[in-house]
Amino acid sequence: MKKMKLHQQNNISVFQTSAALAQAAADLMIKISKQAIESRGKFVLSLSGGTTP
Repeated sequence: MKKMKLHQQNNISVFQTSAALAQAAADLMIKISKQAIESRGKFVLSLSGGTTP
């Protein structure tokens, strides 16, 4: 099993709408995925199931 380094950032963002939050999250995933593919040749994302408020 490979150990992954986690980068800690202390940024807090407040969004006016859930749509704005969803767009920002999508944009961040696109950015991170492109960086991972460039540096490692792949991007893997794992999402848990369930419900959220």
